[in-house]
Amino acid sequence: MRAVVLSPFGAALRLIRDNEARATAIGIDVNAYKFAVFVLSGAIASVAGVLMCVHNSGAFPEFAYWTVSGDGIFMVMLGGAQTFLGPVLGAVLLTAMNNVVTSYTAHYGLFLGATILLTVLVLKKGLLDFLRDRLAQRSARARATRIVSRERHVDAAS
Repeated sequence: MRAVVLSPFGAALRLIRDNEARATAIGIDVNAYKFAVFVLSGAIASVAGVLMCVHNSGAFPEFAYWTVSGDGIFMVMLGGAQTFLGPVLGAVLLTAMNNVVTSYTAHYGLFLGATILLTVLVLKKGLLDFLRDRLAQRSARARATRIVSRERHVDAAS
């Protein structure tokens, strides 16, 4: 997945996501790329399904229950969609939260809903996206401070 994201194919997909008209204007066959990424995501999802069935020693109807489909979305919302490891962190957080909360109460859904609501309202992004943006702001402030201090030092020396 990371190789795909960092490849020219991944760059074309990001361009299509950001500005489909521009991608078409520079000669990218948008429909072909959308079809290719649809096939690729289906293949990756099927491998994940096979691994889950091997891990659980079979396929069970509960795997297709409608709330299970929301788990993937919750994982991305918790961890963050703009970093590569965000959904992995979200999966770890969701699994840990499930284990801890269900050991104390049967109201796991209520706790999960409150957590998602707080994540969306407070962080506005996933946890890793929030941390990445915060670190970027911090380093930008540090660079600006260094530039200002250099300018003051140069002005003082003149």
